[in-house]
Amino acid sequence: MRGPIPSPEFHIEQDGDNIAFRTEKNLRLLHSDGEKRKKEGTEGRQEVTARFVKGALVVESKGEQGGKRKETYTRREDERLQIDFDISGSGRMPGLKFKLVYDVAPAPNPQF
Repeated sequence: MRGPIPSPEFHIEQDGDNIAFRTEKNLRLLHSDGEKRKKEGTEGRQEVTARFVKGALVVESKGEQGGKRKETYTRREDERLQIDFDISGSGRMPGLKFKLVYDVAPAPNPQF
């Protein structure tokens, strides 16, 4: 069985309600104020909501063709980042649940 290929590095930057997720190939900008926003992506238009719930960032996406995706970003007790994915099935595609866990790396020190 083949699934998504996670990025070896995942960076998070936050400024107030604005959050940027960066990987080697992607930049994703979110607003964690709980407002529904329309986003255009590779899979068409989506309605995206991001908010903090009990210390975790919950991002919910709903495509105009149906299908829902929920991502929960949690900092574990061991300081690692855990991302739980819950993707609903649509048509012939079954639902899917999986998680990614990232180790914490220190921020790079710029050399002047």
